[in-house]
Amino acid sequence: MKYVMSALVFVALCGSAIAEETSSSQFSELSRMLGSEFHHEQDRAIAAFHERGGASVPHLKTALESGNPVVTANAAEALGLIAGDKGRIGYADQASILESLDKARSSDSWYARWMINWSLGRFRHEKAFEFLQSALSDENQAVRTIAVSGIGYIRDPRSIESLAKMLEDPYRGTRQSAAEGLGKTLNDAALAHLYRALTDSEWSIRVAALDSIEKIGNPESAERIRPALQDRVDIVRNKAGTVFRNLTDESGSTTSIGNDLKSDSITLALWTLGKVERKKIAELVPTIAEVVERHKNAEPGTPAREDALLFNWRAARVLGELRTPECLAILDGLANDRSYIVKVAVVSALSKFGSSDEVKAILRRLANDESALVKERVASALAG
Repeated sequence: MKYVMSALVFVALCGSAIAEETSSSQFSELSRMLGSEFHHEQDRAIAAFHERGGASVPHLKTALESGNPVVTANAAEALGLIAGDKGRIGYADQASILESLDKARSSDSWYARWMINWSLGRFRHEKAFEFLQSALSDENQAVRTIAVSGIGYIRDPRSIESLAKMLEDPYRGTRQSAAEGLGKTLNDAALAHLYRALTDSEWSIRVAALDSIEKIGNPESAERIRPALQDRVDIVRNKAGTVFRNLTDESGSTTSIGNDLKSDSITLALWTLGKVERKKIAELVPTIAEVVERHKNAEPGTPAREDALLFNWRAARVLGELRTPECLAILDGLANDRSYIVKVAVVSALSKFGSSDEVKAILRRLANDESALVKERVASALAG
């Protein structure tokens, strides 16, 4: 009978025409299904909660407090899926959800903690980063590893030191995730830690470090990876050879670099931004503006929006190095980005333009941002 009832609830919620409102009794049945002994019922409940989006949040927050580790883990998964659909939950509401997830991490179940930390990593919110940092000391290696992975995904500007410390973790998987996360920062400040990871006893960490060094793309790294060309493991030697060639290949005319910048491949576009920065190709600023505009109205939760976030984040840093009047105009637009990590990058870039009235006007606008980190960086920039 329970199976029949669960099936009827699922059909009612997830059929071809989902009702605009879900009754309390239906949400109660879905909450019960989160702790079902049948995995297919649990999966159906998670899918139904995910489909309902923001309306599910109060019920899922209650489920987190159930004391049942299965219910807690499944509720956390549903919240993480909703968070992954960027734009479905406002920034302020995300903070409340994150507080509930953090409180639920006191569970004795390592799997519940693992799923909660997976969910935290789906929120691009400064509190998510802060909570994940505390999970880096969890006794369970799988929980530490998923926390490191989440920190890498969020790309908080404070993440480098946290990830660097995890390169010393006794568990190979955690060290590998840390090396991968450092590459996602696309920041030269991560390179010293990655050079150190090239001496790790595990070949997979050395490969991950090489991959991250390649992503950051600083040509000066070529000499630092030379020893890896003589590594005792052929997979590492081959990877080192590929990375060495790519780092030393700074060829290409401004026209060809501009064409790569406009590529549909976000990987190529991000790599090319590094070339624009290193070669100081100010004439490609209009092309950067064109790519930013192309992604401007990307639908939240879509791959296009994720591409926009990554491109805008690195573009802000590049524009801060080029410092032309056109760069300032683009940064003015990027200051309206929905992501706090893009806005932090904008503040950092603006601090390199001096203290003109135009710069101050953008900073003052950001001084009222929802993100505490953005406001902190703005206050520092205005004081400087």
